[in-house]
Amino acid sequence: MIGWAEANVAAGFVAFFWILTPVLYYKNVWHGQYFPISSRGSYDNTGKKYNVSRIINADASINVAAYEAYSPIFLSTTFAVSYGLSFAAITATLTHAILFYRKQIWTQSRRSMSEQPDIHARLMSRYPQVPDWYYLAIFVVMFTFGVVCIKVWEVGLPVWGLVLALGVAFFYVVPIGMIQAITNQQVGLNVISELIVGYVLPGKPVAMMMFKTYGYITMSQALMFTSDFKLGHYMKIPPRTMFFAQVICAVVAGTTQLGVQSWMFTNIPGLCTPEQKNNFICPNTEVFGTASIVWGVIGPARQFSKGQLYYGTFHFYCEISLHAKGNSYTFSAHVLLLDWNHLPHHRMAADEEIPGKLDPVFEFPGHLLWHWLHPASERRQLCHMVHCWVYLPVRHPA
Repeated sequence: MIGWAEANVAAGFVAFFWILTPVLYYKNVWHGQYFPISSRGSYDNTGKKYNVSRIINADASINVAAYEAYSPIFLSTTFAVSYGLSFAAITATLTHAILFYRKQIWTQSRRSMSEQPDIHARLMSRYPQVPDWYYLAIFVVMFTFGVVCIKVWEVGLPVWGLVLALGVAFFYVVPIGMIQAITNQQVGLNVISELIVGYVLPGKPVAMMMFKTYGYITMSQALMFTSDFKLGHYMKIPPRTMFFAQVICAVVAGTTQLGVQSWMFTNIPGLCTPEQKNNFICPNTEVFGTASIVWGVIGPARQFSKGQLYYGTFHFYCEISLHAKGNSYTFSAHVLLLDWNHLPHHRMAADEEIPGKLDPVFEFPGHLLWHWLHPASERRQLCHMVHCWVYLPVRHPA
């Protein structure tokens, strides 16, 4: 089972990043050959690092005249493909949850702990459960802090934007949680959050980052909280003990992280720069910064809307369609996650079919779990595949 799950994910890695990405690069799609094939940064029309300071006002909003006089923003081919896979993953998450788990979600939402069919739930039902008002009280306090934060510091995010971000997290937490519980892989809400706020609040990078954090991180932390509760559930730890342990640890970890981060920026020279002598180059932070330019400063309307350079990536929203025809299955190429008719310099016959006999395995498309891949994590994922295919079969052949 582990090997099959890893093969499902690895197939997407090979197909999209070892085959599709080089093809797009060497065909100069998105003008990719002017830049590195795989990079976490952004570039201008001269191939140099994008200088965002040339297009922003004093309040960090976009200066449209300066932007038009300077340059559009360009991404590496790998970065653009990863955005496309993010679009596809968001669509596939909802579709998969509705098609395969709608009945289970509805049934489980109406059951109490004592009605659960497994022995662990029946044993845990003897402990006092965490009252709902505990969660409600924390929500009210944290929501109040959030409103105060965005009002006092004038980050450009209105209160309704905060509510919308929390709504996105609430809407996706169950579908993404179902997939994570089965695959141990989490579909991120970072790109869909950036897309939404980029259209409703264009040209406001700080507001975009705040919206993204409230939307994506809220969902991610909720699933992490649930995962810890699941571990405690099987270890037979009382729910209220787990709850208070989580709350206390969140406070301690949050304040400790802020303190360490502040110390690092004060005491480590050249932190988060390519020339940092101890290699503290902050690759994930750089990706976050690039996203703030793409979605926050410039906005998706100037990058991904119809007629713009990266409009073709929006067609990743169309997942691979699988049509049953007797005992065989065919893929429809015009929805193969990329509409070639909208890519520069390429034309392909629409609805051209590639026949092939495939096993009817109706599972979540594992290749979409690579939607968050960027150069900061490629080698780590290769090590992960080697571990699953080489180490585990040898050490645990059963």
